[in-house]
Amino acid sequence: MIEILQFIAILLITIFTHELAHFTASLLCGVKVDVFSIGFGKAIWSKKIGHTTVKITPWLFGGLVKLRGEFKRVKDGFLIQNYFKKAFILLAGVLSNFAIAFICYLINFGSIMKGLMCDLAIFRFLIDYNITPLMQYLTVDINYFLLQLGFINLIAGLFNVLPLPALDGGFLWLLLLEKKYKPFDKFLEKITRKGFIFLTFLQIGLAAY
Repeated sequence: MIEILQFIAILLITIFTHELAHFTASLLCGVKVDVFSIGFGKAIWSKKIGHTTVKITPWLFGGLVKLRGEFKRVKDGFLIQNYFKKAFILLAGVLSNFAIAFICYLINFGSIMKGLMCDLAIFRFLIDYNITPLMQYLTVDINYFLLQLGFINLIAGLFNVLPLPALDGGFLWLLLLEKKYKPFDKFLEKITRKGFIFLTFLQIGLAAY
């Protein structure tokens, strides 16, 4: 039971900080945020705070910051910003994941490189169940909550930077096509919706596995 609660806490921290980074970057760039959601699906709790509806939902394998004007050119919207501002907003969440992972490494190992090597050993263990390379890192001085928090944030950062539609990395390259596809807003919305459906089924499959 404790392990489950710890895993839920790690997910909440990871998702909240990722989305909070998007939210903060958006406000700094003058883009309003319509929805700030922890998880996907129907909300079990929601509250309107200023211009933003804050929600918590039961599906905790991700979160959502819905920006004003994501798929339509409107005042204080996302699409009307220049590419560098849009890239900053998109990459803020990924950078927050890496920052948390690196902080966990420094606290646990005193070294970012050693923390990365430990996470590589964890990843190898999950693939081939060979625990030998991992054992050198599992000492009595290790905080296992920070170990898991760092690993989950590293995976979240790497996953979100992938060039797939509906992910932060996907938006980066899609926005480069803005001058090629007209009307771009409809093209972006269509391909993002398909990417979101694909990622949803992928997450369900991974969870079932």
